[in-house]
Amino acid sequence: MTFDEIEKYLKQASDSVAAMKRDLTTFFTALPDPFFILDTQGNYIEVLGGNAKHLYDDGAYLKGRNVCDVFTDELRDLFISSINEVVQNRELLICEYEIKPELLRTKCELSSHWYEGRVVPVEGENGEIAAVIWLAINITEKKRLEQRLKDLAEKDPMTGAYNRRFFRESIDQHYATFKRYGTTYSLAFIDIDYFKKVNDQFGHDVGDGVICHLVTHIQEQLRTTDLLSRFGGEEFVVLFPHINLDEACLVAERLRATIEMTPYKSINHKVPFTVSIGISEVRAEDESVEDILKRADSALYQSKSSGRNKVTGA
Repeated sequence: MTFDEIEKYLKQASDSVAAMKRDLTTFFTALPDPFFILDTQGNYIEVLGGNAKHLYDDGAYLKGRNVCDVFTDELRDLFISSINEVVQNRELLICEYEIKPELLRTKCELSSHWYEGRVVPVEGENGEIAAVIWLAINITEKKRLEQRLKDLAEKDPMTGAYNRRFFRESIDQHYATFKRYGTTYSLAFIDIDYFKKVNDQFGHDVGDGVICHLVTHIQEQLRTTDLLSRFGGEEFVVLFPHINLDEACLVAERLRATIEMTPYKSINHKVPFTVSIGISEVRAEDESVEDILKRADSALYQSKSSGRNKVTGA
């Protein structure tokens, strides 16, 4: 083979490699889901794919940056720990993570996006792990569907309060914790006074509005750890973890006064109403959850029988 023939062969080979590189780049860029090549320190080396613009931001701005400069502490730690695990184990890792609206470059987004990350190692020339490929798959709709199904199973569809079944599961868990560790809790039964008169006078649509109005005001008074459940038609129960009887009565009295001063208003009606509340705290002598439920129910009955619009502890 002459020198000219060798030179021609090498040029053809180089052209083939260049063409193959262009084809691969075109292919990867056209992928709907984005994938990132990161070194072992969390630096973005390359950003490809993400052609489904309705699901993904343009990730080109990430190239040359480090995950520590892009994400909050929690996400940064997840990315770094995931990269380290892949480098150590040399195998596929799958993780799920949430990106808050303020981190999304699409500023019109008002809710978080969820992603499934699939991370695989990339070996260098000497067999060491030189980088990782991180494929990001948008699973936001899947997460929203899961949450909707969870809500259907756990919550009252009209008010958004937890349903009776979920409440029973929760109070059973708290009772078991109390028996084991002595961690106290209290219950409040809440019932709308003369609710039948509201339905008879204004109709069931207004009655439903009154119920939803009540739920809104109850939730405004509760901590994130408290649990509100719709126990019956116009009857609700609140579980107060780590709160004794006196503390629960103070919260209940504040709620009762707020409801009395805040009538429900619809387009055509203004409906004042009050609530009666019965409170009980778990006791060492209780043999089951039914004991505290019965005491709270008896306290509610006492509030009603002594004139309504009252809070009674038992």
